[in-house]
Amino acid sequence: MTKAKYNLVSKNWRQKILVSRLILPVCFLAACLMFGSPSLKAQPASPGKMSSEGLVRLRKTCKILFAQKDKAGAEKLVAAEIKKFPNDARLYYQMALVKEEFRDPYGAMSALDKAIECSPNYAEAYLLRAKGNFLLYELTDEQERERRGVKDLEKVFSINPKMAEAYDYLGAYYASKDKMNEALNSFNKAISINSKSAEFYKHRALVYNQLERPRDALQDLTKATELDPLEYGLWMKLAEQANALGMYSQAMQAINKATLLRPNNFDLIQRRATINLKFHYYTEAIQDLDKLIKVSAQDDDLYRMRAQAYIGLKQYKNALNDQNQAAKLNPTSFSNFAERAKTYRLLGDEKKAKQDENRSLSLQK
Repeated sequence: MTKAKYNLVSKNWRQKILVSRLILPVCFLAACLMFGSPSLKAQPASPGKMSSEGLVRLRKTCKILFAQKDKAGAEKLVAAEIKKFPNDARLYYQMALVKEEFRDPYGAMSALDKAIECSPNYAEAYLLRAKGNFLLYELTDEQERERRGVKDLEKVFSINPKMAEAYDYLGAYYASKDKMNEALNSFNKAISINSKSAEFYKHRALVYNQLERPRDALQDLTKATELDPLEYGLWMKLAEQANALGMYSQAMQAINKATLLRPNNFDLIQRRATINLKFHYYTEAIQDLDKLIKVSAQDDDLYRMRAQAYIGLKQYKNALNDQNQAAKLNPTSFSNFAERAKTYRLLGDEKKAKQDENRSLSLQK
């Protein structure tokens, strides 16, 4: 694995993504351990261990402190509980989550080492440490870190061969190696163990796309939105998938769901206008572009897009007005003049069409 092709990005390990630039330009698979992992659920406390109720309260308070970006407060809180219960592996795991949240991978790894020392069969701790090792491998190029990560994953499966999250992460690891069939098998296994995780379906959809199985990817993204209907990003991925497959109705249904979740997201409204333009729903595109121009009247792209819709409706004078405004706002864009040249020609003004064509060509030099 080379840094030219793969990278781990995002603000913390729970959102870490093994990236293949051959798959997606920005991100690929989120490998995550959320606060609801099995090791942190309410369990009867052994002697010398924190009570399950106390652990739940600690987790909730840490989440509040995370939202407040209070690193010192979160660390102090967990450290106080560790002092009371120095042999409770779950508290060291929680400290690792605190360190991870505030971008201290080495501190997190140290806490995970201690958690595993206290509880040698703590599968969740091995899994999070595996992710940390892979992250540090990406950051440092230390081959030993990757070997440790693989070893930790193997340990997870030896302890708990039915941990769905581990298979999900293994799928991400295989995908980062361009081993898409192995990745698919891992995601299939994760879903067979836990069919209620929207993340697992989202991850498998990305692999299906890489394996040139876009309709299978669409099916998985549809399932993911059913499982997590309030996740804006899933609706956007579904809209993009349906759009790529030429499925207008499905794309619009998905993007409208996303719009309900984020009604003031202007980028989302522009995407919807783009889809409507693509499928020749010009009136609908103009409705969205009118709204966008009201709040962003200096964006020449919006005028150029609306002009395209007017041309589709054969309202050439309206199109020309928008293209004039686009050229005025951005006189260095060759596209503005190239598009206006076409409209002049539609209006029968060959002289002005030639002038704009020449202007466009000169700007491209």
